[in-house]
Amino acid sequence: MGLRASADQARARFYANLATAFDAGLTADQALALVEGGDGRLAAAVRGLGQAVRRGQPLSEGMGRNESFWNGFEIDSLAAGERAGRLPEVLRRLAEYFEIRGRTRQRIVSALIYPWLVLNLAILLPPLYLLVGDGIGTYLAWVVPLLVALYGGGAAIWWTVARGARGDSAERLLLSLPLIGQILRELALADYAFVFGILVATGAPLTEALARAARKCRRTRWRAAGGRVAAAVGEGAAIHEALAREPDVFPRSFVEAVRVGEATGTLDHVLMRSERAARHQVERELERLFVILPVLGYAVAGIVVAWVAIRLLTSLI
Repeated sequence: MGLRASADQARARFYANLATAFDAGLTADQALALVEGGDGRLAAAVRGLGQAVRRGQPLSEGMGRNESFWNGFEIDSLAAGERAGRLPEVLRRLAEYFEIRGRTRQRIVSALIYPWLVLNLAILLPPLYLLVGDGIGTYLAWVVPLLVALYGGGAAIWWTVARGARGDSAERLLLSLPLIGQILRELALADYAFVFGILVATGAPLTEALARAARKCRRTRWRAAGGRVAAAVGEGAAIHEALAREPDVFPRSFVEAVRVGEATGTLDHVLMRSERAARHQVERELERLFVILPVLGYAVAGIVVAWVAIRLLTSLI
C-alpha cells in the first residue's frame, strides 16, 4: 500500500504540472514533452501518451489505449473536460483527488506498521528458548504456521480491499466491520461524487453522468445502486428522489445536498463539496482508527503470547 501511495502522489504531481502547462498556453504535445521525463511506470505511460497525441489523438483517447495503467474514471474525466473545453480544471481536480488518496493510503500504512511489528514480535520472541534446547527446526515448527496465518490473513484482507471486494459476501463482511466499514463507505461515496461531479460540470447529460459514475465504483453495492439511480432518472425521477430510494448506499445528508443542488442549479459544486466532506469524514475515522489499532495490536499480541506459552507448557508436562 505504501508503493501505491507513492504512485498516487506521483500521479497527482503529473496532473498538477500538466494543468499548469495548459494554463500557460502550451499544446498537449508540448505539455506532455515538458512533464514526461523520468523513469518508472508513470513516465513510460506518459511517453506513450505523448506519442499518441503526436499522432493526432486527444489525451483521453491516448489514455484509452493503455487502460492497464490509466483508470477508467481518469479517461472519462479527461474526455468530458475535452468536450467542454475545461481540461485544465479537470486536471487540477484529478491532481487533488490523487493527492488526497495518496495521503490517506500513506497514513493508513503508518498506522499499521507499529501493530504489525508488535504482532511479529509476539510470535517470534516467546519460543526463542527452543533454539537452545531443541534447535532451529523445532523453533521454526512453532513460529512458521503462526507467521503464515498472520501474513496470509493480511494478504487476503489487502487483496479484498484493493480489488474492491468483488464478491458480495466479502464486501458485506468488510462493510460490517467497525470503523473500517465506515471508511470504505465514505471512500466509495467520495469516488462516486467525484466522477459524477466532473461529468456534470463538463456538461454531460445527467443519465449518462449517473451511469458512468456508477460503472466507475469499485464496490459492487455502489455499482448496482448507482445503476438503479441512473435508470430511475432516465424514467423521469429527480436525482435526489432516485438516490433516496437507496438509503443503504447514499446517506440522507448526500441526498439532501443533491436536492439543494438540483433546485439551485449548482449540482456540480454540491457534488464537489460532498466529495470533500466524505474525504474529511474519512480523515476523522482514520484518526479514531489510529488510536484503536495499537491497543488492538497489544491485545492480539497478548493472546498470541498466552497461546504460545500454554502450548509450550503443555508440551513440557
